[in-house]
Amino acid sequence: MTPAAAKPEPSGNPQALDLSQLSPEQLAHYEAWQARSHKEQQVIMLSATVYEHAVTRLSWRFADGSEPSEYIAFTNADFNLLRGTHALSTDSHDFTFFMGIGDASSEDNPYSNKTVPDLSNFSNQRSEYLVIQGAPEHEAAFAGIEALLAHYDTNLAELKIKQQRREALTAAKQRYDAKHPQTEPEPFIMEFWVPEKSAKP
Repeated sequence: MTPAAAKPEPSGNPQALDLSQLSPEQLAHYEAWQARSHKEQQVIMLSATVYEHAVTRLSWRFADGSEPSEYIAFTNADFNLLRGTHALSTDSHDFTFFMGIGDASSEDNPYSNKTVPDLSNFSNQRSEYLVIQGAPEHEAAFAGIEALLAHYDTNLAELKIKQQRREALTAAKQRYDAKHPQTEPEPFIMEFWVPEKSAKP
């Protein structure tokens, strides 16, 4: 009878990775992996109402080990320019955004109980936000908003070009649809028969 093989004893702490043995490309991949593994993942559902392409009302919910709270803020950033922004990465976070963005006028404000701040209340040098509802001292709740505004300020010229392209494509489609109205499709009728069951003898 063959004796059972002895189980190896645990070797203690795993051997540390010798970074000096890695190629520059491997080291870059390792450092990128390390950075991602220590980042906080955050998904933000954001509602944005843009007034006169100047001031945007933002609302979102945030929970940090407690019941989610609603936050409302106004910013001098035109969030129409951020329609194509779905994810951002910072040194500490990886953000994923699901944004519903619409336009409104101050005269026809869907939030009639809230006055839209005048653009003069904000800096004319950079984007800012005014907190209307929520605890301003809760910095974690505003991390995603600040990442969006930093991205907005840094890439404003490029964001404007992308928005102009989207608007041009939308206008071209509207002109095409006006010249080529769709006709009602003919109804599709499917006929089928159910075979009768033969009687058992």
